[in-house]
Amino acid sequence: MALYQKFLWGLLAGLALICVKIIGPDGDYVKSLISANAAEWVFYSILSLITIFLGGLSGLFCKESEPARILVFCASFPALLSAATSQTRQEIPAPSARPAEARLAPTLDIGLVTPAFAQNPANDGVCLEGSFVSQIGKAAQDYFSAASATKSYSVVIASSAKFEDAKSKADHFAQLAGSITVYVGCRKPGNAYYPIVAGPNTSQQEAATLMGRIIGEGWAPADSYISSYEYRTPIYTPQ
Repeated sequence: MALYQKFLWGLLAGLALICVKIIGPDGDYVKSLISANAAEWVFYSILSLITIFLGGLSGLFCKESEPARILVFCASFPALLSAATSQTRQEIPAPSARPAEARLAPTLDIGLVTPAFAQNPANDGVCLEGSFVSQIGKAAQDYFSAASATKSYSVVIASSAKFEDAKSKADHFAQLAGSITVYVGCRKPGNAYYPIVAGPNTSQQEAATLMGRIIGEGWAPADSYISSYEYRTPIYTPQ
């Protein structure tokens, strides 16, 4: 068999391994990409291309001529790399899929919120996500360390395209919320709406419980949802 043919069979072996990972150990991570930013897609695409290339590279050193044996041989090298990274990730409980940034009741769309309470939105109220390179670095760190397993969640109860209107809604909900903190969060890049968030950052289960509670109390809209957007910070909090 020609060398280039072995290389192509090796690429096929690498592609098959990617498919196995998607329906296996990377299943939850791939589902989470539904709501991921471009950097996370780019990172996982690069990781997949490296795996496929390693399969092709293995084909160049394969002494077999049977296609089936070539596939088995070529899958072994990238499989070792995948097994090593999977072992590292499994040291932390596997993350649940991050819900999409959509109103799927009772779907969650939440993010990490730091206690920075600016009353005037800087940068036109757009969340600061850092450079594209830094986002790719963070995506790699989250993937290999399963950091997404420790993500926190919060409940979005309303939104508005106008900041002053968002502030008014936050003031209104704050009067009804009692001891529950309500604030206006920064806007996700490309999204014109300011989210009004109720409650602290917490686990997905606790956020879902809080959402059910405040909807049941009657002051939170029935289409409230949970957000996993991790760059959101408060830009206005009622006093």
